[in-house]
Amino acid sequence: VDTLGSLYQRAGAAPAAVRVAYQRFRNLLTRRLGLPLAAPNAALEQGVRARLGWKETGLSDTLQRAERASRLAQLLGTEALEIVQALERYEERLGLRPRREQEKR
Repeated sequence: VDTLGSLYQRAGAAPAAVRVAYQRFRNLLTRRLGLPLAAPNAALEQGVRARLGWKETGLSDTLQRAERASRLAQLLGTEALEIVQALERYEERLGLRPRREQEKR
């Protein structure tokens, strides 16, 4: 992961790193919700609320932020890292991947 992050940083490819994380998150989430990959972010949030009982706010903002950042020509590495980490936290909290303790087993 560190090596990959270093490659993105040297190439100035922070938007590409966000794009990869965003597409992965959408892929996992649409699969879990049974929605098409092309489903808009609003439909994803609605599905999370209806099917997974999600009541917290912020998911929609994170999805929109990731989508915008993934399309930029340039992006600060710190902002890219923030977005990728937020997507990873949502993956864990929504049960889209095993928690760290379960991964070690």
